[in-house]
Amino acid sequence: MIITVGKRASWTPDINGNLELPESEQVSFSYDKPLAYKRSEWKKIVATRKKDGSLETYVDTDRARVIRDSDVKIVNLVIDEDGKRRQISTGEELLGARSAVCSFFVDALAAEILREDYKAELKNSEPASEPSS
Repeated sequence: MIITVGKRASWTPDINGNLELPESEQVSFSYDKPLAYKRSEWKKIVATRKKDGSLETYVDTDRARVIRDSDVKIVNLVIDEDGKRRQISTGEELLGARSAVCSFFVDALAAEILREDYKAELKNSEPASEPSS
């Protein structure tokens, strides 16, 4: 089977009327699709002891590392901090912004990058050619 995989992906969030804007004004993100081993590097299992002595575990994701490792590019995101407007055009700038909205974008973008939806790539797959004898 031959699976055609693109190296980059894009995401245009459906928030606050963004998708109703003309395409040239929409906030959008593009990023490198993660390599398989990166997904496991970004996650760690955290264990905490509850008051009753039992162990509680969960998977924690280093969202900042997801953003940094994915070479995020951003279009049409301007932040007004204390009357000073600045364009946010990279993942690093997004991580450094003080706005709670930027924190929302960090969380949502990291979730989008980590979303494991390979069905579209599998639909575009084709049988491998027969080996020649």
